[in-house]
Amino acid sequence: MASTLIFSLGDKLEEKSENTTYMFENKKYKNKYLLDIYFQELEFDKIICFGNSRSSWEYLYRLMYLKYYGCEPCFENLEYLKEIRELYVIEEFFLKDKKLKDKIIIKYFEENLEKKEMIDYIYGIKKEMDNTEKIIIDLTGGKRDLPIFIIQLMNLIMYNREPKKRDIEVLYAKSKGNKTYEIISLKDFIEKINYTHDISPFSKYGCPLKFKKYLKDIELGKYLDVLYIYSQYNLTKELINHINKFETMEKKYTVYIQKKIIETKISQWKNLISKKVDKDTLVDYHLELSNEPLATVAKVAKLDNENLNDRLDNKNYVDLKDVRNSVVHAYNKKNLKYSKLERVLESNFYTRKNKKKINEILVANIGDARNYKMVSYIDYNLNTSFSFRVIMENKKFEKIYLVGFYSNEWNYFIDKWISELGLNIKREYDITTDVSEDIFEEILNKELKRINPKFECIIIHNSFSIDERNKYFEKIAEKLVRENKKYLITYDMTYSYRDVCFINYINLHCLELLGMLKIKEIVYASLKNKIAKLENMNRINSVMNLFKSVQEFELYNRYNEVIDVNNELKKLMKKVSRIYNFNQVTSLDSMRNDIINFTTVENQLEKEILNNIKKIYINKTPDKYSKIKTMIRNQLKFNNLAQALYLVWDLILNGLLEDDKLNKNNYIEQEVKKRFLKISNQFDHQELYKFFEKYKHFSIVRNESAHINLKENFINLETISGEIENCLKDLDILIKNKRKYEKSFLEYYEKEGKNYELWDIK
Repeated sequence: MASTLIFSLGDKLEEKSENTTYMFENKKYKNKYLLDIYFQELEFDKIICFGNSRSSWEYLYRLMYLKYYGCEPCFENLEYLKEIRELYVIEEFFLKDKKLKDKIIIKYFEENLEKKEMIDYIYGIKKEMDNTEKIIIDLTGGKRDLPIFIIQLMNLIMYNREPKKRDIEVLYAKSKGNKTYEIISLKDFIEKINYTHDISPFSKYGCPLKFKKYLKDIELGKYLDVLYIYSQYNLTKELINHINKFETMEKKYTVYIQKKIIETKISQWKNLISKKVDKDTLVDYHLELSNEPLATVAKVAKLDNENLNDRLDNKNYVDLKDVRNSVVHAYNKKNLKYSKLERVLESNFYTRKNKKKINEILVANIGDARNYKMVSYIDYNLNTSFSFRVIMENKKFEKIYLVGFYSNEWNYFIDKWISELGLNIKREYDITTDVSEDIFEEILNKELKRINPKFECIIIHNSFSIDERNKYFEKIAEKLVRENKKYLITYDMTYSYRDVCFINYINLHCLELLGMLKIKEIVYASLKNKIAKLENMNRINSVMNLFKSVQEFELYNRYNEVIDVNNELKKLMKKVSRIYNFNQVTSLDSMRNDIINFTTVENQLEKEILNNIKKIYINKTPDKYSKIKTMIRNQLKFNNLAQALYLVWDLILNGLLEDDKLNKNNYIEQEVKKRFLKISNQFDHQELYKFFEKYKHFSIVRNESAHINLKENFINLETISGEIENCLKDLDILIKNKRKYEKSFLEYYEKEGKNYELWDIK
């Protein structure tokens, strides 16, 4: 099995190995650096090394030479590598070695790359990993943002891989004091990101498609599935009962993040719909789930209750009705221009929205305050020992959370803050760990609020076991997540241990993926000659969020306005998404031409987006029946259940029975055709009659969803996706007799259908 070791190569490693002890897999290693141990204990075929001109290349060369040649390298080569300072020369040196050249890839990490270069940089690494089945990552060395970049990169690489190729280990040398380190696994970091990637569509769209596979509680998975189905089909009584049922359910969560996202989302929906669901509240409910088509259906259903003359005189209502009809009567021949669709959606759902002010919160790591030195931030004209004070001076925050260990020297921190700001107060308490955790936090928070009322501590255990990491996630989520409020987060990762930076970033990133907060800035204070500079690390986070948005587009046909690709591609993605979401059958050919003729891509990611669009949305079949059938299957794949049902019911009524002689009132036309299907056995079409009997419940569900009748009857729809798929297979058989059915239908229409005005149609 092909395997790769990834790490950052630091400097002066020979010195760092002296008098150093590492613990790894219950073994003790003295006077060694961790790379020695990895080369001794781990199996790998290739290494990817991040380094710079100052890295200990001679140290790595010696380890590789011992591993692949079985002997020490010559002294001259080691000395040569010590003297070289140009990275390209170092690369050439390794590549000239006949055994080592295929075993090493050298990368220089450039965090300040522009977006296009960063994407190309990522794809370059990704290409090197395509045939790797096992990946081992060490996060101990390098700049603070490098490990964050690597772990996000691995998540990207693993995302679309087969499960058998997702073998990944994450290692980190955690300090135990006195130059003693324990190499621990942080694999749960990757797993947590994977969780949130798959949970995120549930948080945003209510869709549990990928989320439920992580739930060991089968009943909870079924609950989320059914909740999504009820919301898709506007089964209002079932929807409200199902949401209320949640509190009495016995639930088993695998990890805390599942509990947090599910309970938060259910609570939001419960507050949104209150104790009663009606057509008005459904508009907000569907917009909360970013479901524009169903919000349109709900809004028209609400307006339909108003005075008829008022409605007909209302141009906005007429336009909105056209959009709604294009969703629920997709087979009709009326073409809805895409420009009109955009205009109607904008005027009804977005232009009148009041932009709420988003409150900001600062999260800052706190290390050992005894080591804090006064430095100059010349860009801000401020001398301080605290990096986050610079941030505080220039922004207003609702809250400032200080993250640190129980074992931190909090007394030094508070006293230093008092001294630096010249506060006329003294510390009242001795912050000691000789008390319970609750009392410790209570005392510490009292002191912190005296020096700044916005300060509040978030305390973590230095052990940082998996259980402790999960508890800490729970704690930070409780502080930052509010049902009715979304915070903008600035994170200062300057101080504390590297693993604290990891876990804080990953927790914040996960909560951002879940739509619970927004990361505004990630900063780190770099220091050179007592001159400090706040480095912005946002680019890494923004690029990784870009990849996430692209994945959601591909999996769920969901377009995000903030997706950071070129403007022309954004327009195409938005158009493709909306044409599909709104069942714009008549626009498929135009969309196809737009896709085929599109050429504007600026990087490898955009090229992949376009290729996926071509793969999914270009229908090669010319006939209308095949186009719609393909569209239905895509809607099922995207979990657009309502749109799929609207399409399949239209296909039943119109694909099998096309005729231009009927009154073009859609409702009457459908009723005439349904009446024929009910008696089709009288025309010797037993197979058609059986088909209608089998799927006539589709009509009930479709009408409830499209008209929101607020009926009280219960409809079991847990298997509806499979039923729609089976219906398509049955239709393929029936369609061969289409002309015969149409001939019988015309005969029926001549005898009975012309008298539809006399029918009691309700």
